[in-house]
This record gives sequence, structure tokens and C-alpha cells, in this order.
Amino acid sequence: MCIRDSSVPHFPPPSLTRIIRAFRMFKSTDVRLLEAVIDHLVAQGKNKVVMLDILELLRIIGHPDTPVPKNTEVFMHLCYDIFTDQSRLRARDMCLVTSDLNLFAKKDDVTIPALDLMMKLVDVFCDRMVYLMSIGVLSLTHAEIMEDICRTLKHESEALDRLKAKRREVNRDGDEEYYNLLDIDVRESFFKIQFVDNYNTYGPFRPIPGLLQVDFKQALSSIRVDNILEAVHLYEQAYPKQLRITLKRLLSKVVLMKFSKEGEEIIEGGEYIMKPNPRIYATQELVTTMAKVLVKCPLKRVKRNPAPWEFLLEKATIIGDTKVIDLCQKMLKYLASAKESGATQAALEKETDNDHDGESVTEFEEPEEFRTI
Repeated sequence: MCIRDSSVPHFPPPSLTRIIRAFRMFKSTDVRLLEAVIDHLVAQGKNKVVMLDILELLRIIGHPDTPVPKNTEVFMHLCYDIFTDQSRLRARDMCLVTSDLNLFAKKDDVTIPALDLMMKLVDVFCDRMVYLMSIGVLSLTHAEIMEDICRTLKHESEALDRLKAKRREVNRDGDEEYYNLLDIDVRESFFKIQFVDNYNTYGPFRPIPGLLQVDFKQALSSIRVDNILEAVHLYEQAYPKQLRITLKRLLSKVVLMKFSKEGEEIIEGGEYIMKPNPRIYATQELVTTMAKVLVKCPLKRVKRNPAPWEFLLEKATIIGDTKVIDLCQKMLKYLASAKESGATQAALEKETDNDHDGESVTEFEEPEEFRTI
């Protein structure tokens, strides 16, 4: 097999994904071919493997007609390492994976160690759903689907009990109360960010398509900047340090344009026009929320730009919030001194696609009071 051939110097992820998808679409039961692909992914390691490849393989081995590969246990170890390490996994994916594991568990040749790893994965997913529900970003349908699949698996655990208890808690207050925890614009922005961040770009092999970038910017054009920042903050809570650098740059551009006096660039009638930014009235909730999200903002270009802090200072002055006024004045003073020394620009220029969080901060570190709230 060419996949096993160690003389192949490079195998681009998009090509590998097409091969795996072809296995599933044509319902291939060639177990030797499947084992070769598993060996290839295991050799890549959890940090380099593409999530979509793992999800496709799970669907293949879960099919009733597919024989159990000899290296299934090794593959389950890889799945466990990936799914417990990468908080990028969405609720929908967790339900699909659990469903595939349910089908796979019914096969006679599955080893006990492999089954144990599968059940541990299910517990990881249950705890993950409890957390996503606690911050208000989990669709309650996904929690119900997970409970149903676990019932079919006859799986009982403390993690599943925690998920059931959290769902009962929501039931007592009412589903509508749960969905009202977040502003609808914040919720919509969150899921738009999640969609683009999970778009299958294969990292540097295929950047975010230009049309998707235009659609994303256009979709955010009708949403207030404070709601976008709150959605970014929420996304960082749900998926810590998973926001891709390309999306960080795109979001930073959108947010800073909404703070600019020139307005925001949008498409109207097939042409680019400058849309004036809407007036945002000062409220205590606005000031408090913006102070929180700016201090913890994962978009370094936004956090290190004076415009958001000047905006917040103006609103805090109207409200008379002395604590936030003091915070803004200190941050603006610090940014001014950093600009004079060239530290801000040096830090931003040091951004590379190899940085996990997208932006190096070794040359520009805010004081501790600006990094915590």
C-alpha cells in the first residue's frame, strides 16, 4: 500500500481525507486497507491528525459489515487522547461519536480494553456537555440525545448522572429561561464563530475561503460590537485557546472597524460602502460586561488598541463607574507608553501561524491587574 510506504515524503491532509471519505461512501470492508490508514494516523500523532479523519474512521468501523481492525485498541487510545485534549469538539460531534461507539460496541471481536476506553470517552463527553450547559451554549437537544444513546449502551456512570441532574435543573426553571441566559445576538455570534472556526481548512493547506470571510463579516455587520466581544469571550470559555489565528485576525478587523469613526465596510447592491456605526447607549450592564470581556479578550490586536478602551472610558464616565474609569485610564496610559517604546508593534509583528494561541506576548505583557478581573 502506498499509505504504508515510508518512501512517500509528504501526504497532504486534504488527500488523505478524500481517501477516508471514499472508504465510507463505497462501504469498503477491506480491513487491511483500514488498518493501514489507522497506522498512518497513529504515526502522525494527536497534534497533527485532522479531526475530520478521526470522525470519518469512527463511522467506518462502526458500520455492522466492517470487520474489527487488529489495531483497534491503538486507534481508541488515539481517539481518547484527541477527544480529551481538544476542547474543539462540538456537542453534535460528541453525539455522533457516541452513536458510532454504540454500534462498534455491539461487535463480537471488540476487546475489553477497547470497550473500557470507549466508556471513558462517553464520560468525558458527558462532563463536557455539563460545562457547556453551565455557560448556556449547549443545545438541550444534544443533552437528550446523549442520554438516549447512553441508555441504549446501558452505560451508567457518575458523569452521566451529573448530565442528567443538570438537565433536570434546567427543566425545573424551563427551557425558555435557559435559552434567555444569553442575548440572542450573542448566541448567534457565538455559533457563527464556531462554524467558521470549525470549517475544514486543513490548517495552512487551505485558508478560510474568501467568500466565507465575506459572508462572515456581512453576518456580523448587523450585530453590535459589545455583543460580538461577549460572544468571543464566551467562545474562549467554551473552547480555551482553540480560536484559529486566521479567525482571530478576521474578528479583530471586524471589531476594530466597529470602533472606528469612519464606520464599517459592508457590501450593499454589489458594492462596498462605509456604514456608520450605530450609537450605543451607556448602561451599567454594558460597562460592566465590556470591562470584563476586554480584560480577558483573546484578540490581542483589540486588547492592545486604544479605541475599545476610549469607547469604554466614555461610557463609564457617563455612568459614573469610577472603578472602570480608573481601569481604562491606566490601560490607555500603559498602551501609550508601550507605543512609545515600540513594544506593542514588536509584539504584534511577532505573530506567526505556528503560535498556538495565534499571538506572541513575550515582548508585551500587561500588568497583572489587566489580565485578571
